[in-house]
Amino acid sequence: MGYMKKNELLITSIPVVLFLFALALRIFFLDRIPWGFQWDEASYAYNVYSILKTGKDEWGVSFPVFLEAFGDFKPALLSYLMIPFFSFFTVNEFYARLPVALLASAGIIAFYYIVKKHTSFFGPLGFGKVNTASHSACFGRSRLQVNSITWRNRYEVSL
Repeated sequence: MGYMKKNELLITSIPVVLFLFALALRIFFLDRIPWGFQWDEASYAYNVYSILKTGKDEWGVSFPVFLEAFGDFKPALLSYLMIPFFSFFTVNEFYARLPVALLASAGIIAFYYIVKKHTSFFGPLGFGKVNTASHSACFGRSRLQVNSITWRNRYEVSL
């Protein structure tokens, strides 16, 4: 296997590794972090279950484009993406949060290709690829890290 083949294999495997790393960070304790089932997650899950069973949302609208909940209107696309998870698996916090985790991990790959396209200045030297991977890794911070930061700021006691 020549040098170019190994280099091409490395470059094509970077997005896959980034996706798997981002997915692993997001799926770890997905049903337990953040604590509790947030009201918007519960609203989406309830509407998904209702649409799955009756074809109508909680207000009786058949296959809505927007979901009304708590005085606001949310796009229903997330609900429609959650339907396969609720139909094949059980209705719980993990499967309500899993489509968002998958979309966020896929967003890292999209960000990788956007940065790769715009950092081609160092292309022949290979620095553009490393730079792209590091930018994508920084962009895809784990929700564990973000949640621990907000928890620390919320419950810090100053002496």
